[in-house]
Amino acid sequence: TAATKIYTQAFVGSVRCVQETGIGAGAFGEIFSAQDMETQEDVAIKLEQITNRRSSLMTEVGVYKILQGITGIPKLYWSGTEGDFNVMVVELLGLSLEDLYQHLSLIHISEPTRPLYISYAVFCLKKK
Repeated sequence: TAATKIYTQAFVGSVRCVQETGIGAGAFGEIFSAQDMETQEDVAIKLEQITNRRSSLMTEVGVYKILQGITGIPKLYWSGTEGDFNVMVVELLGLSLEDLYQHLSLIHISEPTRPLYISYAVFCLKKK
């Protein structure tokens, strides 16, 4: 795809990366795992094709900036544009929520459990 061409290049913004594998895709765009060639850190590169509509990726970047420093929130290394794409480079934490659900066979979160997840998320945000 056109998105793949960007990530075979040596630089993504100020982070030197080499593409490894695609880890997700959807209406928002594509996500790749990669490795910073200088630090050897694993990163996730999320990209969204630039269109005339408001960028949901740049909105997500704004949220990440607010939440930096909270446990479980990936570090934001870089965001900007490359070619025809909005790009965000973040710390790669591990399995995606979808992978966790499949791995743990949690197809349905019970009604009594949902408020616990919401309460924990609010608790984490209040700590910030």
